[in-house]
Amino acid sequence: MADIEITSADPATLAGIRAALGAPDASRTLRFPDAEVAPPSPVLPGAASRASKVLGFTSAGAPEATFGGGGGQLIAPLVASFSTGWVNQGTATATDIAAGGVLGQQGHLRLVKSAVGSGEQVSGLFKPLSVSPTWSYTAVLSCRLPSTGNHCMGIALRESASGKLILYPMRNAAFFVMKFNSPTAWSAMGGAEKTMDAILPGVGFTNPMPAQWVFRVTNNGTNIVFDVSPDGLVFTQIYSAAKADFITPNQVGLFIDPINNAAMTDLRCLHWAEG
Repeated sequence: MADIEITSADPATLAGIRAALGAPDASRTLRFPDAEVAPPSPVLPGAASRASKVLGFTSAGAPEATFGGGGGQLIAPLVASFSTGWVNQGTATATDIAAGGVLGQQGHLRLVKSAVGSGEQVSGLFKPLSVSPTWSYTAVLSCRLPSTGNHCMGIALRESASGKLILYPMRNAAFFVMKFNSPTAWSAMGGAEKTMDAILPGVGFTNPMPAQWVFRVTNNGTNIVFDVSPDGLVFTQIYSAAKADFITPNQVGLFIDPINNAAMTDLRCLHWAEG
């Protein structure tokens, strides 16, 4: 049972809504059993309330289904959204962060890791890739880059049979695509990098870079295209290759790679959409 309060409507409109929904008569509140209305809450939904749904958080803090869009709202995935789980987790952690707090932060999924050795140290959370002949994944990511060292974080595609990966990260102040034979073995670059100031001219000390970027990976039936946007409206292509180039991916997810830097690699996913 859920309540919906109508703040402004004439009596005829109210009567029509009640009739359509089969809701009992009440002065300004409709009550009916089939509504799925969740009030904003800074509290993570309990496991029992999640049922079989994969839930996330709107920017207002209300739990919502991850799939199906959010009317322009940011809808963050939960750790549980990535049902395949960790690949090469090591010291990496993932945490569901609810909206709220003194600064009114947005709900998000946070991945963090500090290097414990030298070389590449990719850790990723994965889920099965869509089996549709075409697909698209969009993530709004805040890549917290320390002031020193190389840090790498973003979206990853993986071929589970071989363990190979295609990584699509922000690394330092640039975007590019990389091919890995394993989480610790780099293979090749996928095209040339594009720096933030090439995508958004004028980025600098007096015009700081955006706090988050929109990453998108699309399979158009022929190629897999990697592009990025500072606003979700105008996208810049970073790389494109035949859909079976290097790997035939069957998993998708988020990854972090501190490489050999002791400073923490910190990735926040504020939104995840699939199409």
